[in-house]
Amino acid sequence: MVGTGHTDSSAFDVVLVPLDVTYKVVFVPTSPHIGPQLARLRRRRALTQDELAASAVVSVDVVRRLEQGKRTSARLSTLDSLARALGCTTADLLALDQKEGASGGGPRVEEIRHALTTPEVLGLIEPVEEEPVCLEELRGQMQRVWALYQDGFYAQVALRLPEVLAQARLLGRESVGDEQVEAEGLLATAYQAAAGVTITLGHPDLSFLAVERALNAARFSGSELHHASAVNFLSWVYRRSGRLSDAEHVATRAAEAIEPPWSGASSSHLAVFGSLLVNAAGAAARTKHVNRCRDLTSIARSAAERVGSDHVDRWAVFGPGVVAMTAVNDAVELDDLDTARRFIDQVPTVEGVPSSWRARYLLNVALTHTRHRNYQQAIEALAEAHRVASEWARYHPQSRVTAQILLERGYGRKAPNLVDIAQHDA
Repeated sequence: MVGTGHTDSSAFDVVLVPLDVTYKVVFVPTSPHIGPQLARLRRRRALTQDELAASAVVSVDVVRRLEQGKRTSARLSTLDSLARALGCTTADLLALDQKEGASGGGPRVEEIRHALTTPEVLGLIEPVEEEPVCLEELRGQMQRVWALYQDGFYAQVALRLPEVLAQARLLGRESVGDEQVEAEGLLATAYQAAAGVTITLGHPDLSFLAVERALNAARFSGSELHHASAVNFLSWVYRRSGRLSDAEHVATRAAEAIEPPWSGASSSHLAVFGSLLVNAAGAAARTKHVNRCRDLTSIARSAAERVGSDHVDRWAVFGPGVVAMTAVNDAVELDDLDTARRFIDQVPTVEGVPSSWRARYLLNVALTHTRHRNYQQAIEALAEAHRVASEWARYHPQSRVTAQILLERGYGRKAPNLVDIAQHDA
């Protein structure tokens, strides 16, 4: 399959074809407030339009037209360059409200929906000539999006994903050989991020569509790690959708297919294998299959010992700390809170694990302490979860459940933010 020229597929053979200037998805629609915001930030830095353009290495006409509201789209690389020159984030430049962007039905989700379902993506319009970004630039864009996704900054991910998806498709279509293979792999990763954001924000149908396309892109990349990673996302989407038997089945089958030798395997290979087992164990825990959950976790723990330290890349998040944290999560799912409390004491100091992973564990720590009536420790763990991954934690249902329990126990005065957490409608 490698080098076939295929760039995307689900039920159809699909290609990316920009429709018109408005919907060229290599450009990002800007906020209606960007003109005044850009001018305000530029003046705060005491820069003229020419000086800002020179510092950002963009055309002064772009700056002028954005400030005047005559331009309604821009490349993300252009917005990033302007933000760096202004000493702010791209979100600041776009006046992006993280709370609004994190909401389930928000416009950023609609932009992902558009990127996944436009007629041009389904191959209904012939491709037009478009200059793709270089592989190095695409790799950098995907690395940034993936880090934002893993840390739970979903509004930022949704902002950036449409362009990354478009450029990955385009580069896969226009390139050959190893460059095409890597572009397909990057496309698979981008689709996995889309699946992760949409299932978290309550859009399972979009998530299944995205993960199906991730599987197809992974197949055409020819990489077993990309394919196994995409299956891992499928397993997680099944779990979030309540299809626990399917979640466990696809994860264990994929783990069997890529089981590495216990000596000489790469960290990435071991990490994907172990991550599949962790996902399968989580599904077994939710169906109350205690022994199967423990067996799967035991094998994952052995793989983690081989990896040596927590490993994070675009294929998996895995290692001793991850296994220890997810063992706590699974004990909570099994309603075995005595075991959960014992496991909490065994979790090592975790460094380098993405914020959303740590926050998920901290929510289970908070719930465990709440059930054991260690209310102050529960409040501290809940607060820490919201500190390390505030956007992610805001709409996780367990966060609200724990906050509501603590409020019922009369801890609202000691922790005023509990009311906001308990009332948040994800």
